[in-house]
Amino acid sequence: MELLLQLVQRAGFYADNLEWVHISGVQICGSVSQAATSLMSGGLHKLPPRFLAINKFLRVSYPNDADMLTIVQSQLEPIMASGHFKTAAVNVQYVVEGLLELFKKVSLRISIQFITVDI
Repeated sequence: MELLLQLVQRAGFYADNLEWVHISGVQICGSVSQAATSLMSGGLHKLPPRFLAINKFLRVSYPNDADMLTIVQSQLEPIMASGHFKTAAVNVQYVVEGLLELFKKVSLRISIQFITVDI
């Protein structure tokens, strides 16, 4: 964490040979899931306040079911209409609903496995 803070504040760091290494245009991009923040008991509260004060954060929540259906359907419709699949006319919304149901089941099973692991 201190290295990231130094990169942002001072635009560089000292290498092993004590030579200053200048770095410009630093952008830090990361992702933290809800499960990880609850397991870490506090999420962003574990980051130093100085780091939080000098950086900008963007929080994007998970889409709800209706939005997810629209997103996946808009991506799948051109693929299904392209003629690459040798199937009869398929109701794309039915396929998308099945994919989302499968995604929910797999996500639930994976998240249960990760929650039981000691961190």
